Amino acid sequence: MDKVEKIGILGGTFNPVHTGHLELGRQFAALLGLDKILLIPTCVPPHKSNEGVASFAHRFAMCKLACGDDPLFSVSDIENKRQGVSYTVDTLDTAAREHPGAKLYLLVGSDMLLIFKQWRRYEDILRKAAICTVRRIGEDNTDFEAYAASLRELGGEIVLADFSVSEMSSTQIREMVKNGENTSGYLADSVASYIKEHNLYKD
Repeated sequence: MDKVEKIGILGGTFNPVHTGHLELGRQFAALLGLDKILLIPTCVPPHKSNEGVASFAHRFAMCKLACGDDPLFSVSDIENKRQGVSYTVDTLDTAAREHPGAKLYLLVGSDMLLIFKQWRRYEDILRKAAICTVRRIGEDNTDFEAYAASLRELGGEIVLADFSVSEMSSTQIREMVKNGENTSGYLADSVASYIKEHNLYKD
């Protein structure tokens, strides 16, 4: 019997992509035995204003630089090819077509899980992929666990991991860039150089 390919889907604005994003992917890959992670920059994010978002071309280029030659990651432009607002359910359909027979694992932030039922066709998403997120370290997770349980009752496969992830956000990193602060440890050197070269995130 052929081994089922396990593919992680890690989407986001990635404005810019930072070391925490890739570390999240690596930890889930180790936990779940993922064969590959598709890093998918959004074209037009449905939950965010586009103000201050670098062009898709810049964000895609930074993702490619951040991943380098790491065989675990593959940067995908499927949302840009589709154009319009980037809905997860459509992205999963495309990923399933491009990787027939694979099992898909959707990696999301804990804040995103708590608004999951507001997502477009969320019940279809539950049928298409396992939903994977990280418990909030040092916080009361009662509401989080209850929400995950409600999604399981709808037939969803929900993975709640306990590893620690960087608390740094892209918003904070943009502010650091704007203020000329040192971003080493948060951005790959190649990404920091790209941001400087293209004068991104400056007023």
